[in-house]
Amino acid sequence: MSHTARVGLPAEPDMRLSTRSRYAVLALVELARRGPDGGLITLGEIAAAQMLSVAYLEQLFGRLRRAGLVESARGPGGGYRLGPPAERITIAQVVEAVDEPMPPEGSDTGGPADALWAELGEQIRLFLSAVTLAEVAAGRVAGRARAPAAPDETAPAQAAAPTPHGAAAPAAAARATPAATARAPAPPAHAARQAAAAPPERSPGALAAEPVPHRALP
Repeated sequence: MSHTARVGLPAEPDMRLSTRSRYAVLALVELARRGPDGGLITLGEIAAAQMLSVAYLEQLFGRLRRAGLVESARGPGGGYRLGPPAERITIAQVVEAVDEPMPPEGSDTGGPADALWAELGEQIRLFLSAVTLAEVAAGRVAGRARAPAAPDETAPAQAAAPTPHGAAAPAAAARATPAATARAPAPPAHAARQAAAAPPERSPGALAAEPVPHRALP
């Protein structure tokens, strides 16, 4: 793998997936496969099963033990076993135990791409936090990746603009007008003539304000 850094691109996200963290996951998967009743396992057995270096595993298991993910016993018949059950250990915990989170190169330049690298690291952390060691050991990880929701899918719907009291929305009125016109029966001709001849109705206020004619006294 080339170590030449490209301008403007980070080498790794905030949560690093280095060779060290990958080997730690492989080693703990081997412990998880043996199960809680499998007894203690030596580093030599893990190294042979996963084709890893014993010296390298010693460094990794020192960090895993300090993080509380594995327990050890010395002496004849000694070895390692998982601390918590495999169902309670997430891959993110394993990665964080052996690799301290570090800001990626190029992520603090003050440029507009800084947020991109920060979000990439957060997406990796969220995914690994949702996967347990037991799921990896059982092969139940395929198909777990999901694309993030688009911004327009997560934004709340805008409230419709209020309409005046008694006024229908334009689109609804346009849809309702033809149907209402077709259903409403035409008034009889004599009713239309009576309505035209009848004087307009006046409100009580208008009647009160209308002047009263004076009668001449005899």
